[in-house]
Order: sequence, then C-alpha cells, then structure tokens
Amino acid sequence: MRRVLLGSTALLGAAMIFAGPAAAEMETTVGGFMRAEFWSTSQDVDGSRPRGYNFGIDDAELYIRAKNTADNGLSYGVNIDMELRDSIDIDEGYIFFSGEFGIVQLGGNDAPGIDMVYSGDFSLVATGGYDGGLGASYNFQNAITGADLLADPDDSAKLIYYSPRFSGFQIGVSYGTDAQQTTTGSDKEVSDASDPGSTMGAQEDQVSVGVNFVDTINGVDIGVGIGYITSDTESGGTAEDAEGLHVGFNIGFSGFTFGASYADNFDTGCDTATAGCDGGEWYEIAAGYSTGPFAIGAGYFHTESDLTSTTDEEMDIFAVTGKYTIAPGAAIYAEVDFIDESGSGITNNDGTIFMVGAVVSY
Repeated sequence: MRRVLLGSTALLGAAMIFAGPAAAEMETTVGGFMRAEFWSTSQDVDGSRPRGYNFGIDDAELYIRAKNTADNGLSYGVNIDMELRDSIDIDEGYIFFSGEFGIVQLGGNDAPGIDMVYSGDFSLVATGGYDGGLGASYNFQNAITGADLLADPDDSAKLIYYSPRFSGFQIGVSYGTDAQQTTTGSDKEVSDASDPGSTMGAQEDQVSVGVNFVDTINGVDIGVGIGYITSDTESGGTAEDAEGLHVGFNIGFSGFTFGASYADNFDTGCDTATAGCDGGEWYEIAAGYSTGPFAIGAGYFHTESDLTSTTDEEMDIFAVTGKYTIAPGAAIYAEVDFIDESGSGITNNDGTIFMVGAVVSY
C-alpha cells in the first residue's frame, strides 16, 4: 500500500521509559491519519459481496517518531506505525541508526526491494487505484490483485541497510530469518511449513536488494529504481521458493507526473507438483497533475499468469482518481476503477468500482 505523509506533528510531553540504558531526551512526535469511505461496486460475479455497496473507516493509523542526535553526529531513534482497527496492531516498528555510513534499521519495515522502486502509481491519488485496497469491495478471481510482488515480505522483522546517496544513486539490502514473522512476533526458528498469512507458503532466509537514482535535472524531478526479493521455502513445505523483480520510474515537472513499472513474480505462489505454473507478471503506467488544492491521476494496470500448463488468467484495471484539499491536513477524494478479468482457469468477471471519501491527517 502507498505511504501517507504526515500532515502535522505534535510534541509529546510525557517522559519515555526504556529498559537498559538511561533514556535520552529525544525529540518525539506523533501523527497519523483516518480515512472514511463509501463505495459502490457492480460486477458479474459478486461472490461473498452481494450487496454491492458499503460505508466504513477504510484505514486509520497512528505514527510515533522518537529521534536524537549525539554529539558525535550519530542519529538514532524509534519509528512505530500502528493500525487502528478492531484492535491496535503494530504495522511497522523498528529502531534506526544513521550517520555518514548510511542508515541501519532493525525491526519490521518494508524491504528495500519494495521501498526503493519508483512506479506509475505514484501519480495516482484517492486510494491509489490498482495500488489500493480494491479487494475489500471486488471479488477478485485472479491471484494478483494489484501492483504488488507476491514475494513481498511486507513488514516482517529484518535487518536493513541503506547506503549514503552518491551522485543520485543509493543501494539498500535487507535480510530476515522468517518472511512471515511480524514486527513483534514470537520466535519462529523452528521450521513451520504452515506459517499463515501468505500466498507464497512458509518462507525463510529472505533477502532483498534495491537500487535507485533520484535527482532533479533541468527542473525535472527523476526517480528510477529496481528491486529484487528472494526467499527459501521452509523444510516440509511444497511451495516454490519465492522470488520477485520490480523495475520502474516516475518523473515530475510543473505539476505533471508520469511513470511506469514492470514486475515478475517468477514461480512465487506455485506448488512444486504443479506443472506449468508461474506466479505471473504485470506492468502499469500512470500520469497525474496537481495545482493548488486539486490533484488528478489516471493509470492502467495489466497482469497475466499461468495456473497450470493448460490454464491461464489475465486482468486489466483502468483507474481514474481525484482529490481536493479542503484545509491543511484534510481532503476529499473520488475514484472509479474499471476491472476486466478473464482466462481459462477462472470465472470471467467484469466490474466497476466507484468510491468517494474523506481523509484527515494530523
């Protein structure tokens, strides 16, 4: 999912208590957002969503940032992102150290192979079109439901390093022992072929690498990146090893933005006993424009994959998005998504999603 920038922050006055060394006087801020949404869906195969409309809190998060810089120039701190739903869950949580050597992160955060890649969906607003949560309202038949890598370890616990940026270039690498281990999850050293919550099966020894180039040349903002992820199936599992490649760019000039990306899931999500299966590939392209409080964006997404040697599936999504900022930290938005699913291995499903919403960031 796309990241949401903090609209404003507030200084916390309460003292922070840590186990171990004496607590430093850190600059501590809090922020977050909440998004309320109404959507209406028309589709050929409604599955478990027969009503076709709904209103609710689409997403709500709380961010806590604590940072200090020592006399020797070392910066360090803690970042915590919490999702506020039926319960309070830590979405991302890690400690960091930064300096002339680069940045080291210890804990749960996005892998460099995900976070360092620029793409067309950066130009989309509202919920992000095909990079948003369309699965909440649409009965997807396809295993690939948006612009994500199936091998993405999400915010599993890992060690991450980002180099300093030289002449616009930066590299990031990460390693995690268990691709399904949550930020505060229990020890999963014991092989467990039934790890939950993943289409790629239980995976371990997850490695990610990302490289990007960021610069402004003759007034044009340029971002180009490539990311790769790989992990091994745990002992006792029958899934293929997970693997993913994503490459893309986004450029901006005078309020206009344009970008595109391509991704290959290799055999991620396939069983070793299924002949002819592959995790599929996808590409997307999008453009946007913003001026004053107005922002619009439109994009196209296409994916195709083979379920077996004789069955296949593909999907197209065309998204149109718009947003209007009504006050600092507050905006209203609208989005329409046209979806076409077809293939020999699925039930064809064509549909349209329309949504309107409001978001407040603080």
